[in-house]
Amino acid sequence: MVFTLSGKFELGSCLHYILAYRIFWAVNGWPLSQPANGKVTRCNTAVFRARNMAHPGFISLSHGMMIFREALVKDIQEIQAVRNSVKENALSDPALVSDAACEEYLMVRGKGWVCEINNSIVGFAIADLVENNIWALFVHPGYEKKGIGKKLHDIMMDWYFSKSKEAAWLGTSPCTRAEIFYRTCGWREVGIHGKGEIKFEMTVEQWRKNYSGRK
Repeated sequence: MVFTLSGKFELGSCLHYILAYRIFWAVNGWPLSQPANGKVTRCNTAVFRARNMAHPGFISLSHGMMIFREALVKDIQEIQAVRNSVKENALSDPALVSDAACEEYLMVRGKGWVCEINNSIVGFAIADLVENNIWALFVHPGYEKKGIGKKLHDIMMDWYFSKSKEAAWLGTSPCTRAEIFYRTCGWREVGIHGKGEIKFEMTVEQWRKNYSGRK
């Protein structure tokens, strides 16, 4: 059965309208709403259909609602917890990245985004416009392989190239899943960075090519 919000139904209250709309969503697999400002993205896969999976505002997750939004100063403690939870590209000393440095990258040098599940931050990404650098992109090990890193990456890169036409770069350890991830995303190896990290680069032309491929 398919429910509509007009025609045969004579609904007597706002509650009935809301109920009918939710049933319509469940039957047809359409999202309840689409964010107007692009800053908050929600998804709930219990009622998704295959045609919605390509929508850039939604990602499938079997055990809860996923929210993507801009990072705030109040998020830094949880951001640090995610950063220090990872097994690859781990910090030798957590004190190497201070809360103050994190705040500077979020609020002064660039911008960051987080992914929340059940009101907890499980992934984040931060871009630095000052040095044209992807400063961080990490997902908690318990939430890997769910598309979170790719979604954070795409949001971040779309924003970066809306603000700068300079090539972006990043460094990551060799022989890691991160290396494979960036190659898959279209990053090009250009040299060595720091203590033996692979230096990758992404140009605006390459990103536009990648983006058009996602349409």
